[in-house]
Amino acid sequence: MKLSLSLILFFSFSAWGECHLKGPLYSLSGPSTTILRKLNLLSDKNLRGISTFNPIPANEYKGSRLGGGLFLSRREDKIFAGAEVIYDQGRELDRYFKNRLYPSMSIESMGLTPEEVVQKTISLLKPRLEGCDERIAELQAENKKLVEAKFSQPKKIVFFLGQISQQKKLPEMVIGNDGFVLAFKKQGQIDTYPSELHYVRWSQKIIQALDEKFIFVGISEPKDQKASSLTRIDQRHFNIVFPGSLTPGQSQLELMSFIVKNL
Repeated sequence: MKLSLSLILFFSFSAWGECHLKGPLYSLSGPSTTILRKLNLLSDKNLRGISTFNPIPANEYKGSRLGGGLFLSRREDKIFAGAEVIYDQGRELDRYFKNRLYPSMSIESMGLTPEEVVQKTISLLKPRLEGCDERIAELQAENKKLVEAKFSQPKKIVFFLGQISQQKKLPEMVIGNDGFVLAFKKQGQIDTYPSELHYVRWSQKIIQALDEKFIFVGISEPKDQKASSLTRIDQRHFNIVFPGSLTPGQSQLELMSFIVKNL
């Protein structure tokens, strides 16, 4: 009897001590969902739903997936009742969650580096977690190594939002001062398209004026959210397909390491 009671107490304590969410949560934010994934919390019973716009494969999360922005409607009020909601800051979602009765928090990532977004997201999640300090410390140590990955020497690269065609037709938008490109610039690792904007429609005149050492790289996400690849079109044109490459925070930190190792 004493042995059985001890085993019950042991397993009860172990379950209680495991890293877990304190209460019901909907993660409609890509940065928060990717951190929850790294903390092995996608199967936590208190994670009630995630956004459809994230790099999480279907086989890794079996729960509810909800749209965002214009895809949310009044019917979600009943779904969210009694739970907290974390979402990516944006005009439509800010308007939607304003004056709602349930608690909601937004994550603003525009104009931040992946590392800054990760730290901001962890700070937001920490009060909603229990028993996760060790996992968070391990994640931060892992991310420190990702941040330390550097090119052997600075490179001249222009990153485009989308794939470059085999005929070398460039996507319309350049990633200027946001996410991983901003981080590379702050670290002095790349020289890139001259603009102060986060994203910019490129000018033919400026592109043609760039010297021959510049390379052009298209960035996109795989359809199955699993495969990553680098494809060379010619000496100056490449495509990188990487899960979560367009999701701020953790997945872009991992993208930076992939770029350094493979480009």
